[in-house]
Parts: sequence; structure tokens; C-alpha cells
Amino acid sequence: MRVVTDITSYVLSVGLNGMKGQIIKVEATVRNDKEQCVIIGLPDTSIKESKERILNCLHALGQDIDMKKITIHLSPADVKKQGTSYDAAMLLAVLQAMSKNPVPISDKTCIIAALTLDGHLTTFHSMIPTIHQAILLGFKQIYLPPLNYLYLHKQQILN
Repeated sequence: MRVVTDITSYVLSVGLNGMKGQIIKVEATVRNDKEQCVIIGLPDTSIKESKERILNCLHALGQDIDMKKITIHLSPADVKKQGTSYDAAMLLAVLQAMSKNPVPISDKTCIIAALTLDGHLTTFHSMIPTIHQAILLGFKQIYLPPLNYLYLHKQQILN
């Protein structure tokens, strides 16, 4: 009989449904099994591509993912999710699930950032409205990529 030990963790993120924000629970389970990474919960194509960014980041961080099945669930499952804004939340949920001593993360904290292949946080389309909605949803800490003047100017935040 094979014993499977699943380690599950979650972090929170924010998605946009039109211009209205919605809390997205990003859950990750990592178990010993055939090597695979699956993202479920009605992801669009850009989120399905996140799998490659996450695996590259895990490799760059020196994480052993040989013979590991990584399942990432974006909840609520019946709401379509789109864009790269969940990348960092998915990576953090996986890292937490892989950790022997995960860092406690408050439910008043959300993670909204895209990832580069080498693990840097980066901006994404509709980031400013997503930050605004995260504030309206009551998040007290929002982790996001470093912003620079050119990005804010391009988004017409600064004149």
C-alpha cells in the first residue's frame, strides 16, 4: 500500500471581474508522485502558462521538484480567472507547501504580481485597478512588484 502525504497551503490574491475585485484563494498541494504541475479552477491560457514560470522559478531557487506532483487550485472554482497577476501567489503557495516550516501569512495579506522566468516580480496588465480593489476588499498588506516612475507615468498615475 502506497502512502501519500499531501502538504497543502494557501495564500490570497485578488482578481478582477470587470472592474470589481474578488478574493481568490490560491491553494497548492505538493506530493510525491509522477512529476507534474497542474493549475485548476477555470484558468485562462496565460494562467496555464504560469506553470512554466513557476517551475523555472522553483528550479532557480534550488527547490527539488523531481518526482513531485504540484497541484494549484484557484478558488472559487466556478469563476473564470485571467492574467498573470496570480503568478507570485501561486509560487508562494507552492513554496509554503514544500516548506517544513511555512511562514504564517495573514488573511489580511494578498499577493499580486507576475513573474519573470528567473523569479523576479514584475508588473501586469490592470495592476493599478487590482491594487485599488485589494484595498477596497480590506487587505492590510499587499505584496506587489517594485514600481518605477515610467510604469506609473505610462499608466497615467503621474503627470
